[in-house]
Amino acid sequence: MFERYTEKARRTIFFARYEASQYGSPAIETEHLLLGLLREDALLARRWLNGSANLESLRSEIETHITRGERISTSVDMRLSAECARALRQATEEADRMASERVGTEHVLLGLLEQKECPATRVLTAHGIDAEKLRVEIGEAAAHWPSLATASGDPRVARIGTVLELWAAGMAKEFAMQFSPEGHYADPSGATATGPEEIALLAARLFKTTKDWLSKRWQIRDVQLVESIAVVSVDSGACSGAEPAPGEIRLILLFKRFSDGWRLLDAETAIGGSRPGEGAS
Repeated sequence: MFERYTEKARRTIFFARYEASQYGSPAIETEHLLLGLLREDALLARRWLNGSANLESLRSEIETHITRGERISTSVDMRLSAECARALRQATEEADRMASERVGTEHVLLGLLEQKECPATRVLTAHGIDAEKLRVEIGEAAAHWPSLATASGDPRVARIGTVLELWAAGMAKEFAMQFSPEGHYADPSGATATGPEEIALLAARLFKTTKDWLSKRWQIRDVQLVESIAVVSVDSGACSGAEPAPGEIRLILLFKRFSDGWRLLDAETAIGGSRPGEGAS
């Protein structure tokens, strides 16, 4: 059933199963699926919930609909409830409707929204989340976030979409967590940082100066794949030539495959019109 699911969508199911076991439920319900979604994909939650609730308060709302029992070992097989199974079937249908080869967390969220009477949907609806509006927003977002799997023909490094979303949304800590422990980042001013903690601080300073990156249309210019290494060049807007146009952005991203998947080993950013030491305007 989950062959087409992205890594994040599969982890959502894993976390939903974990939530069900912690609450002593004999089956994975839609409430557990939504909790798994919030746990796995904070970016999706922030983007599609439009800041209507912070994640902790939303989690607390969902928990009021869950009947608590004695914890169940995570080694015990657990079935999907009828509503949860319908939500996941709907998620696949949503992906098909959008001509997406993979079923992502956004499709899982849509699948939940179509289960009109389930507690998880009632919580989402109470916060103004509408399935039709969400479909439009997902379609618009797809125009901004290119799929590396499509561009390169290699789904191993499709993580680029996540990296770009985090970057453009100004989520410094989450962006930094895409790096390996020894990862290195250079900002447009020439300042550098090593490791997720330092990178988060450097990125946060940069993100404070620029607010319109979310509106950029990103294009993958070049992909070089050599065994466990992928080097990706990404531009915003219609950059051309050796340097990005004034106000446009170029990212060079070096991914490496580790035991836990693909992570950033090195990244650097250039902003057209900026000179070393100036940073973003």
